[in-house]
Amino acid sequence: MLRICLIGYALPNLYRQLEAYPNDLIILQTAIRKSIKVRQQGEDYHEGDREESQIDKVKSIGKGLDRMKWIEPHHLNMLTAILKPRTKSDLGFVDSNTVTRYITLLRTSMESKLASRADVEKTPESTLKQDMLDRMILMPAGQFTRLDERGRPVEIEISRPFFMDKFPVTQPLYQKVYEEVTNGNQTLPMGKDLPMTNISWTEACEFCNEMSRKCELDPVYFIDGEELKPDYGKNGYRLPTEAEWEYACKSNTAEDPYGELDSIAFYGKNSGGRVRTVGQKAPNAFGVYDILGNVWEWCNDWYDRTYPSGPIGDPKGPHKGIEKVIRGGSWSSFAVSVHSTYRGRSYPFSRKDNQGFRLVRPVESEFSLK
Repeated sequence: MLRICLIGYALPNLYRQLEAYPNDLIILQTAIRKSIKVRQQGEDYHEGDREESQIDKVKSIGKGLDRMKWIEPHHLNMLTAILKPRTKSDLGFVDSNTVTRYITLLRTSMESKLASRADVEKTPESTLKQDMLDRMILMPAGQFTRLDERGRPVEIEISRPFFMDKFPVTQPLYQKVYEEVTNGNQTLPMGKDLPMTNISWTEACEFCNEMSRKCELDPVYFIDGEELKPDYGKNGYRLPTEAEWEYACKSNTAEDPYGELDSIAFYGKNSGGRVRTVGQKAPNAFGVYDILGNVWEWCNDWYDRTYPSGPIGDPKGPHKGIEKVIRGGSWSSFAVSVHSTYRGRSYPFSRKDNQGFRLVRPVESEFSLK
């Protein structure tokens, strides 16, 4: 029962899946315990003399988990920690019926507690705030390599972790912030998680500020003379810098793109000539969906044909420019532009049916970029 409580508090969104697939939790528990046993057995051998059968056994355990597609990769580590045996006599869950019974009891108990706590009616702002917490994924600090205009490698450092929305901003999310969602002069069809398109860079920034206000955060964008600028010291939502976008897209993988293109992106060859619902293609290693294809994504940076040379920390582009950077390619793009390194550009006032945007925000209230 304690384990189900831990799963409930750590990963509340798994309740529905666990009720549908209780036996999967038993399989996962068995695999974890077998892998621990295999490692313990392997410690009896010297590194050079370890039996090949032990390694093969571990690999076969991993393959047995492949069918559990409903478990997101970033949830697996938490489930592993919860399901590990505490003592030698710890038997864990005996069977799937036990899992189902405990989940049903605990879910009913938690729902009743939550209902009794609801002294204050949930506001649209609190719902929106929770929705955004559920959508945001932590991007760890790190480095990546880009090539300058001469093909020379340049090391880029992202010195602080940040949160990124796992999806581009969708029409339903846009509607939660504004009362009516329009696309040109026509109201958009709602009910599907289609990316919000036909939004200029300026309008995307205004949306970020409004989202920040509704989530009780400090708006990032301000007017300096006749120009809209970001204040990176604020804790609200904003567009990613070009470096943050590329770092998140590469997701610490050497391949570009990070997988077979048809399986990770909607582009000219497989989109059917239109924007598509988000989350249908495989995510990258950080758990981000649709970062390649579907819609071009606005970045904060002004476009410049050349990159600065030498190692760079947290770059945010030139101070002035004519066009803004867009990244990722779209449903109408050729495959050559659907890569983490391909740079697009667009006028900040332009609205196109293949351009959208994605939100990020700092982990700390004081961000390193000034």
